[in-house]
Amino acid sequence: MTFKGQVIQKDNRALKRLRWAAMGKDQADAIICDIASLVSRLYQLLDSLDREKRIQVDDILLRNILSRSATASEVEQIQQLLISIPSPNNSALQAAAKLKQIRLIIGADTREDEIKTALSKQTRDQMPIITKLKYKKLTYYISDRPLTYEGTEFARYDKRPVLVEWKFVKSHIWKDMQQQVQCLAVLLASPSATDCQSLLCIGYLPWEDRELYALVYAIPGDAEHDDWSLKTLCDLIAAQRHFSLGRRFAISRRIAQVVLQLHTAGWLHKSLRSNNIIYIAPKGARPDTAKASEFTQLPDTELNNDLYRHPEARGARRERYRKQFDVYALGCILLETGMWQPLTELTTTFLDSNFETSAQAAMEKNTSIEIPALLQVMQHQDLLDALRHATGNSFLEAFTTAVLMDWSSEAGSEASLDTHQAILDRL
Repeated sequence: MTFKGQVIQKDNRALKRLRWAAMGKDQADAIICDIASLVSRLYQLLDSLDREKRIQVDDILLRNILSRSATASEVEQIQQLLISIPSPNNSALQAAAKLKQIRLIIGADTREDEIKTALSKQTRDQMPIITKLKYKKLTYYISDRPLTYEGTEFARYDKRPVLVEWKFVKSHIWKDMQQQVQCLAVLLASPSATDCQSLLCIGYLPWEDRELYALVYAIPGDAEHDDWSLKTLCDLIAAQRHFSLGRRFAISRRIAQVVLQLHTAGWLHKSLRSNNIIYIAPKGARPDTAKASEFTQLPDTELNNDLYRHPEARGARRERYRKQFDVYALGCILLETGMWQPLTELTTTFLDSNFETSAQAAMEKNTSIEIPALLQVMQHQDLLDALRHATGNSFLEAFTTAVLMDWSSEAGSEASLDTHQAILDRL
């Protein structure tokens, strides 16, 4: 149901947008500079504690404005405003704004109100360069380690050490997937993507004969002389059963920050889980000191992965993907990092004692089973008590906020980032 007042409010917003567009870029830029200057002077009148609180409030306000922006020109105006506003988070906001611009230009995952931006000469000069790579230049990384052409692995491209992320695509949709892969490559080729803990993508590699696409990333550091290893967060949890609370908080906070950064730019992960969070390091290095890199992969069919998907994001009748589904997956990962146990084990211990056995049998027989969900977590007091004991009340609140976020049309708005900030505040 739409009320008359809502219609008038929408009309007023549209009218303001038209007036702003008609104002002229120079006049609009001058107004933005005046506002930024005024805000900067007002900040100086506050004491240090109030200034810090004001910065936090303004940060989430600017993130929400950026998330709701519908055109590249609006994003540019926000970028100009960020230049003059004193905030330690400006670099992250600038990076998110750049990613938002890229998304609007390539027209990926656009909302109904967003407008794909025409590629002018100025925007063309600012866009990352996407390179189509040749599979014949791809070779093994180490002579006794042949390429597997699946998952994520080290290799050499044109003799340069790289990390390759393979994506198997069936032949009948291979060409249809090309645009999606190219869009992802453009996003990950932007230096701003490193703020999302991603390696810098140097190009995409199409290999139709093998029904494969690959995203190829530059490896940081002295890759020429180190033998590197890959470990997922899931691997770390399984390999190191004791991990300090401080490091568990740090990992959780960084993952939450990455999700916030992606959502500010309007990008959705769509397959967030602990075996998609990858750490790379020279062999022999402690895994918890390695630099994290996060990759988006197409969802696979393993039943265990459905544990990270909200019930409304599962199966053939799943709803259109939205930010809340990523936040739910984040909550699942917070439970893992807090308890430092795999989600499958936690599900079996606290939600369904037969889950691991049933899931294994279902995968072997290629049948389906009902997958437990954390939506009823408040009914499992033993799980809540265990997480509180392991991490404290603040972490527990972050977990429950992510899993039990308000899904109403207003508070659960696709553009709202308040829940993300509430989670970070508790971490």
